Amino acid sequence: MYEEYILTLLQLPSVGKRTVSKILSYTNYIPTNIEEIREVFEKSKWHMKKLKIPESYEVYKAMESAYTIKKQCKERDIKIITTLNKGFPEKLKVIKNPPVILFYKGNFECIKEDKAVAIIGNRMPTGHGRKVAEKLGYIFGKEGFVIVTGLALGCDEYAHIGGLKAKGRNAAALPCSLDNIYPKQNKKLAQEILNNDGCLISEYTLGTEPFKGSFIERDRLQSALSKVVIVVETKENGGTMHTANFALEQNKKLYCYVPPKQYLETTQTEGNRNLLIYKKAFPLRNEEDIEDIKKVTKDNTIQINRTDILEKAQQISIQF
Repeated sequence: MYEEYILTLLQLPSVGKRTVSKILSYTNYIPTNIEEIREVFEKSKWHMKKLKIPESYEVYKAMESAYTIKKQCKERDIKIITTLNKGFPEKLKVIKNPPVILFYKGNFECIKEDKAVAIIGNRMPTGHGRKVAEKLGYIFGKEGFVIVTGLALGCDEYAHIGGLKAKGRNAAALPCSLDNIYPKQNKKLAQEILNNDGCLISEYTLGTEPFKGSFIERDRLQSALSKVVIVVETKENGGTMHTANFALEQNKKLYCYVPPKQYLETTQTEGNRNLLIYKKAFPLRNEEDIEDIKKVTKDNTIQINRTDILEKAQQISIQF
């Protein structure tokens, strides 16, 4: 019932998730037919002056599309949950521009797990960065953490490789629909995540290719799903910085790996330097810092000393 309603709204002309979120906040009942849906728009228009009330035939077409989408998802073993459903993760409801619907495959409990850490970074990291991402994935996977990424090439995939080696659970938010895994090189990795009690999620209906804005939308979910976000390597203006900024906006604990000096001066770690210099992220240097991260997932009140971050960043690094 909820799924059909939200899907119908999203199939209407000029209606996106932001509009749906507002409509849901202005009404407290679920319409069951065309006229009731139009009535919902009429009531919402009091608050949203530019909202266009759909014609009856448009609602009918949207309802047909919603039915088709739900049927196709069932055929592909893709589940649907909306913000109206019981069990929709609260941590996704409280962020800016929250998702109103999720398509998922696998163990959805991974998404609701509080003990989750996002391990992210460049698509073309240094050899050292790949090793660090895999090692961190293994360490946290072994400790029972859910490893969260955007399933991108590079640091993301190596974090999952490490998590899978540790027989841990993994979760990935995609910038496309679940029937259209991106990047295609990680299609096998996506299946391994599912085979090992993990989960894949997306906001997009079947057949949706990645588009420019979808990567940034995906990035906000990576952060929202995690208690802690760890940046392994990032360029100054790399896509990883979007997730890092979302982590700060969502008041998540943001950590940044401190590479050895010869890697700290490369293009791939320009973003690391900025995050550390401007004290936006806690430094991840050694096993002690990893233990701090574990503690943070259990107690939000823990305060970690940020002093002398740059000096420490130049002197100390994790040994892999």
